[in-house]
This record gives sequence, C-alpha cells and structure tokens, in this order.
Amino acid sequence: MNYITQVVETIRVPNVNEVEKLHKELKDDNRFELKKFEYSHKDVKQKGEIIDEYELVKATLVFNLEKEPTSSVDIEFTVEDGFFPSPIEQEAN
Repeated sequence: MNYITQVVETIRVPNVNEVEKLHKELKDDNRFELKKFEYSHKDVKQKGEIIDEYELVKATLVFNLEKEPTSSVDIEFTVEDGFFPSPIEQEAN
C-alpha cells in the first residue's frame, strides 16, 4: 500500500486578510499537521504599471510520518470552469 506522507500546496490568495484566514483554517484542520506556512506578495505588471496583486501561499501538510505511516489518504482534484487549456482535450488531439 502507498501512503502520502506530506504535500506542499501552492495557493494564490487575493490579500493578506485571506492569508490569515487560510492559515487559521489549515492550523485548525485535524486531518493533517501544518508543518510549514509561508507567503509572499506578488505584483502583476504591464508596461511597468501594477495591474493586479496577490499573495502566494506555500503550505506543507503532513499526513503520515514517513517511517511509521498510519493512515491512507484519498486524493481528489476538482477544477472549476475556466481552466484552459484542458490537458485532457490536448492529449486526445
């Protein structure tokens, strides 16, 4: 049997207030241990002007100890509308 030990999630968050909410949510989730949480501010520039900004969060989630795993974890990826191009459609062509 395969076991997930840890996962590093990279999440785009609109502002620092949402970063703080996400941090609390991850800390309070008992399905994993939050091993590491960091974020950095990002600017989107066009012709030298800032047209958008966001925070980029990296969170390390521990599900099992590497040497003594105790639980299996089901992974499911869900993508909402707007994901383009579709990697599945490209593979079929």
